[in-house]
Amino acid sequence: MTNHTFNLPRALNAYPEQTSQILQEMERIKQISAECGCSMGAKFMLGSTGVVGIYFVFFGEFDFPKILIDVLIGFMIIFFSSAAGKILGIGLAKLRLAQLYSSLQVRYPMHGE
Repeated sequence: MTNHTFNLPRALNAYPEQTSQILQEMERIKQISAECGCSMGAKFMLGSTGVVGIYFVFFGEFDFPKILIDVLIGFMIIFFSSAAGKILGIGLAKLRLAQLYSSLQVRYPMHGE
């Protein structure tokens, strides 16, 4: 496993001419670290709600016992796809964060670490 740390004070001392770029990258790290996956979960929820809605409009049977089962299954599909989107959003944020850390370590190598 890689070490995902970046020593900001050492980098600023070692590369004083790059201060603004290093600080911009640190802001990106803060932003990516704060991502919770809600945006991706909302997109998945919107998409699955559309799919479930289209199913009900074109293929739904509106007799009493069948409609309750279909509604329950529709809610479960929407719930689980939203959860999958949230998990995917968190995972992608972690990957982007790891990629950003490794690119910072390559661009601003700290000798002695």
